[in-house]
Amino acid sequence: MDTVIELYCRDQIIRGELPNDRDRPLDLLNSTLQRVLLLQNASVLSLYHDGEPMAVGAARVQKEQILLAIPYDAPKTPGKFRGGWVDKKPVRVVVGVGPLTVTGTLHFGKWDESTLEMLGRDDDGRSFLPATEASITLLYRADWSIVRPTVLLSRAAIEYWSPLSTVSERSLNPEAVALEEFYRRFRPVGPSARATG
Repeated sequence: MDTVIELYCRDQIIRGELPNDRDRPLDLLNSTLQRVLLLQNASVLSLYHDGEPMAVGAARVQKEQILLAIPYDAPKTPGKFRGGWVDKKPVRVVVGVGPLTVTGTLHFGKWDESTLEMLGRDDDGRSFLPATEASITLLYRADWSIVRPTVLLSRAAIEYWSPLSTVSERSLNPEAVALEEFYRRFRPVGPSARATG
């Protein structure tokens, strides 16, 4: 079965199907062997204007143009049963990628410090980082937002990031919850519009 994926570029959303493959979308995006993603049954939609998606059929998308990706699939092999499973420490963050703001949870190595410098370092060689429990807003349209269980952020497209709290701190620390509420109020968002999928 093919995996449906949405690729958010600076001006448009490209939605299509990744051919059935043993690799997860995150692995395909992080592969250094391919500079493009091949999509089937693709369609394109403006990020700024309402309208119907335009069907384009097969599409080649340059990975360097992707700000973030949203896969619509279940993990092929769940968490701890995958080879090379590494226990992670969740950290709640707000991230700017082009015209999009993402509030979500990044997952750092258990012993890694979740400092501002940590995200900028490319120690693990990954071009895309997964963020869970993600809320995405568009800077130019206060009425547009979506919530997704997982998004894949282009590390090169991240313009800024700010840690809100670790998940454990958030559950214990009312100040961490208040800070996250401040960011939510700072960017007023109305009802979800054009939420796809």
